[in-house]
Amino acid sequence: MTLILIPWFLMGACSAIFNHITRLWTVTRIQPNQKSRVMAMVFVGALVRLLVSGLSIYIALRESIFAALAVFAGLWSMRGALILINGLNIPESLQDHRTIGS
Repeated sequence: MTLILIPWFLMGACSAIFNHITRLWTVTRIQPNQKSRVMAMVFVGALVRLLVSGLSIYIALRESIFAALAVFAGLWSMRGALILINGLNIPESLQDHRTIGS
């Protein structure tokens, strides 16, 4: 049973990696003088990340509840690992402490 769930766990981990990469891509391209573009990028990016995560769990749920739980465990554990690995590395473009509103 465990060997059957490993691919589902890896699917969740890959979804988490995709989510992390797209989140970093969005954050590094935020420009303070383009407020409407920033809002669109954040909204569309969040929607795409939600769809990828939701579809991963939905596809696994069609197989079994255990597969869906394995995908969720992959998403959750990889997200935590990526935060620990990359959480303290602030992109250089954000290190001057400017905010969008200022």
